[in-house]
Amino acid sequence: MIHIKNIIDDHHGSISTFTILTYNCLASNLAEPKYFPRTDPTHLDFSYRSKLFEHELQSFNADIVCLQEIHQDDFHQWLSPFLFQLGYGEGTFAKRGGTKAKDGVVIFFKRDKFKLINQYRLDYFDIAQVQFPTEASLATYNVALFCLLQIQNNKGPPLAAILDESTTGVDPNARQQMQEIFLNAVKTKLTIILTSHSMNECERVCNRFGIMVNGQLACLGTIQYLISKFGQGYTIEIKVRSSSDDINATTIKKC
Repeated sequence: MIHIKNIIDDHHGSISTFTILTYNCLASNLAEPKYFPRTDPTHLDFSYRSKLFEHELQSFNADIVCLQEIHQDDFHQWLSPFLFQLGYGEGTFAKRGGTKAKDGVVIFFKRDKFKLINQYRLDYFDIAQVQFPTEASLATYNVALFCLLQIQNNKGPPLAAILDESTTGVDPNARQQMQEIFLNAVKTKLTIILTSHSMNECERVCNRFGIMVNGQLACLGTIQYLISKFGQGYTIEIKVRSSSDDINATTIKKC
């Protein structure tokens, strides 16, 4: 759960606050006991897990919901109707590429707070075939979903774009090109909210960082602020078993 606040609309001077929830849900077609031999099979059944998802979604009541690995049937038959009752719009779904894929990524948003301006999907395999044909076999069928949202009753340009691990599974060249797109978009006064596991990527394209720990926002600020507050260095302690006349072991102990 991410809480975004103090985003200022340069056209009207208003301040907007909203929350984002992101989850990898493990699609029902992928939750097979053979892949999770140590898990109780009843806990893998989607009828059991869907109730847990519903509880989480209701509890957090986020303004924007980004979910990965949602089966296409579950999106239409369960998730969309359920979230519509909670005040969300119809939602957008992008299925992964490949003939066998049945799952994809989805984005929902509160229909009384946001208006969908545009949406885009990015198929990594298609990009690899065009730009890196000799290496295309190494690419995955992952897909990214981009939604451009505008706050309701705001006649200015869209304020934010939500990018949920948009460069995951991308080769280094394509990742660098996408990061350049992010940087150029920021120059146009567009706020980009990026979730990523790559600190190198975050340091290159982000001017503020938020680090999640156990589902909670543990810290938020610029890279300089986080380094000055939390960058106190670290201590490594090495314990070894050795005889008293072992010179190498004694040296390690002194370090």
